[in-house]
Amino acid sequence: MKASKGKAIAVIRNQHTKEEMREIEKLFLDPNAKRYTLQETIEMSKNENLHQNR
Repeated sequence: MKASKGKAIAVIRNQHTKEEMREIEKLFLDPNAKRYTLQETIEMSKNENLHQNR
């Protein structure tokens, strides 16, 4: 990875900038944040897909 001149923001492979990744990490590390089980996450994902497919 070559260094480029100027103030370019490094984009991580999944298209989030480092700044966004910090925000996401804060959410994950926040002890007060609502935690969902894997099953709940799958259910919400299914529901969202149903709404999009209407």
